[in-house]
Amino acid sequence: MTGEPPDRFSRIGQPGQPGHPGRHGRGNVLLAALVMLIALMLGAAALMRMVDSANLLSGNLAFKRAATLAAEAGVEAAIDWLGRQDAATLAENRVEAGYYASDAADFDGSGNRGGSQSATVDWQDDGCGGATVARCLKPVALPARDAAGNAVHYLVQRLCAAAGPHTAAGDCAFHLPAEAESSSRTGLSYGRNKRLVAAPTAYYRITVRASGPRNTVSVIEVLVRY
Repeated sequence: MTGEPPDRFSRIGQPGQPGHPGRHGRGNVLLAALVMLIALMLGAAALMRMVDSANLLSGNLAFKRAATLAAEAGVEAAIDWLGRQDAATLAENRVEAGYYASDAADFDGSGNRGGSQSATVDWQDDGCGGATVARCLKPVALPARDAAGNAVHYLVQRLCAAAGPHTAAGDCAFHLPAEAESSSRTGLSYGRNKRLVAAPTAYYRITVRASGPRNTVSVIEVLVRY
């Protein structure tokens, strides 16, 4: 026989010959690429969800902080009102000013507890939502919303069992100052058996509610004495 010897390796790598990946191999590569693509897409979606949740949480915290600051401004307004009243005014209810001279039994300042025996606050100015309660107390609103859009209402209650002048013998929660000696040796000649005794001061509970954007609500209570 004449001619060149057959090339044994000329067909290697051609379709249908040994060494060629063929359709089956190409399908495996495509499947692996699709799996990796899906995994990357799921990871990106999870990351976006986490970022959205973090942004939402940060926004809620910012609104909550703004509402709390607005409620603190309401406390300052209530304290300012108390400081401008005399004893005769504070001895009686002043509903139009959000003031009650007696403490309500079973007081529910937040309005979350409810119950027919509780005393709740008409924060929404809707007659306590028509709920059956023992007392529906009327707060007073600050003149306008603050810069963050929060509406503020406050209620002041004297911690006494009933209205009327408060005395040390009355049924009230009092702050009784400790007896204090005179520090002057020339102006006063009191001995150790004679002391300056301050008059007892009553406690007042200030309840403030601030409501703002995204249904944000902050309720705080403060005790003060005058």
